[in-house]
Amino acid sequence: MGYAGVVSSEHSSSERIRRGAITKTGNAHLRRILVGAAWAYRHRPYLGGELRRRQESASEKVKEISWKAQHRLHSRYARLLGRGRPGRPR
Repeated sequence: MGYAGVVSSEHSSSERIRRGAITKTGNAHLRRILVGAAWAYRHRPYLGGELRRRQESASEKVKEISWKAQHRLHSRYARLLGRGRPGRPR
């Protein structure tokens, strides 16, 4: 996570520890891809025509694992949002 620069910044002094936003000191391209992929899970899982066409050559086991991951990550986003985490910044 440090390589991608997606760790929280920290300002510490003696007993006080304050953590801030992500550092953005790592690989900018990798960070952009990771953050974009994470934000994609805010949408409910959906298997459209283009994705269905791309998955034709994939094995059933791989499709099952990916579908399960889609649901798990979307559910996690929904739970975090329900607990008061801020949504996507405008």
